[in-house]
Amino acid sequence: MSFLVLAALIIITVSSAVHLVNLKEAQTDNE
Repeated sequence: MSFLVLAALIIITVSSAVHLVNLKEAQTDNE
C-alpha cells in the first residue's frame, strides 16, 4: 500500500514539474 502511495506522489511531482516547464516555455514563446 505504501509503495502505491509513494509511486503516486512521484508521478504527481514529475507531472507537475513537466507542467511548470511547459508553462514557462509557452510564456517565452508568446513573448
